[in-house]
Amino acid sequence: MSTDEITRPLNELFEKIYQTEKETLETQQRMRNLKKQINTLRNNIQQLRQSMHEKEVDMTEQHAKLAIIQNQLVVFQEKKKTLSSTLKELEAECVTKAEEKDALQKEHNNKHNAFCAAVENLEKVFQNGA
Repeated sequence: MSTDEITRPLNELFEKIYQTEKETLETQQRMRNLKKQINTLRNNIQQLRQSMHEKEVDMTEQHAKLAIIQNQLVVFQEKKKTLSSTLKELEAECVTKAEEKDALQKEHNNKHNAFCAAVENLEKVFQNGA
């Protein structure tokens, strides 16, 4: 057996070992890269979950505020109806009072005119009698 016959299988074996080691190192590097990507994705997912949670809390707060505002709106609308009704009643009362005032003014004017006429008649009577 020649040296070449002995060293060739050894060289082939070493080449296979080297190739296997190289592939193993490359595979390990790919695995490390994948682990980094997985960790990055996990972190991103965690951040998204945190962000979603914060937005849900914010939405809950906004819904509560909206409910309060809607309740206040209902109260204000009821007050508006009440005030509108009261205003209509007061306007009707003002119209009635204005009509009463006009009637009293007419009555006063009639009495004043009658009084003035009576005074004029008395003046004529005294002037004719004197």
